[in-house]
Amino acid sequence: MLFKDRVCCICDEHKEFLSRPNGGQKLYCMQCKAKITKEHGQGYWKPCSFVEFLESSCKSRDKKNG
Repeated sequence: MLFKDRVCCICDEHKEFLSRPNGGQKLYCMQCKAKITKEHGQGYWKPCSFVEFLESSCKSRDKKNG
């Protein structure tokens, strides 16, 4: 299922699979995320704890529902 308001922040395309790495706010498609990781290494993505991830997920869900 595609959501019209969900686009990759890098390629600006509607993709079926988007993610917020480590609970961030920006959405990345799998291709762009892989390209960034390949170019900059795994250390590019900000490390976060499970608690930070859950808090970010809740905020995102509240924005979507509210």
